Amino acid sequence: QQNKVEILVSGALRRFPRLYLPVAFTLVLAFIALPVALHISANTASITHSTWLSIILKKDTSLRTFLFCFSYSTMFLGDSGYDTSMWTMSIELLGSMLVFGLLALTHNIKAKWIIFLLVAILICPFSYYIAFIIGISLNYLKKINTAEIKYKRILVPLFIIIGLIMGGFPSWVNSGAQTFYKFMYTPFISSHFYLVHIAGAAFIIMALLLSNVFQNFLSRKIFVFLGNISFSSYLIHPLVLCTISCQMFLLLYNRIQDYNLSVLIT
Repeated sequence: QQNKVEILVSGALRRFPRLYLPVAFTLVLAFIALPVALHISANTASITHSTWLSIILKKDTSLRTFLFCFSYSTMFLGDSGYDTSMWTMSIELLGSMLVFGLLALTHNIKAKWIIFLLVAILICPFSYYIAFIIGISLNYLKKINTAEIKYKRILVPLFIIIGLIMGGFPSWVNSGAQTFYKFMYTPFISSHFYLVHIAGAAFIIMALLLSNVFQNFLSRKIFVFLGNISFSSYLIHPLVLCTISCQMFLLLYNRIQDYNLSVLIT
């Protein structure tokens, strides 16, 4: 908004430590808890028959492997062996640099959307990085006087419905043909399901940007607080799942011998 390149440079320099410090802290916790987590998650997987739960954690508990993840592979390769959430770290880091670079490149260009469109087409049409281009573009909706938009009362709920439907598109291979989503199933969409999720998220954000009611509601202290802790929660939740949650499930299941009730309470 202040149209200063210095702000972009400052943001780019601060981006890595802002991402890395909570990641590093989580990796240390995961490394310490790994021996216990492996035992608990393996016991849980034997009951739930969850392949995902049995392969979610690294089996290599050596200090050398941890240091490689801690110093390089998690942030730059998206190594998620210690924490399944970490697969997004390299995407978030490089995507952030893409945003800062594009904004600096188009700093004095009025028709910024042309550059954004070219980058979207040439560099990242079928990758997660398209989300960053869409995010930059959506930011410019703030400059539009939404009060002048016709049929806004229809568009907002319509965008939310479309966004929720697209956001629920199943991610496992060939699942679209077996569910409610068979109407939009194609082999291409099935293998690029994340594009459907990204489009769904864009519709949700457009609805929020068009609605003062939603903006006022989400500006309440509780939602601001949840927003502030969202990244930390995202990083830590697999670790909680593989230790506390799995242990709670095992204790309940061994005691009451009721699978569904144990899951529900956990």
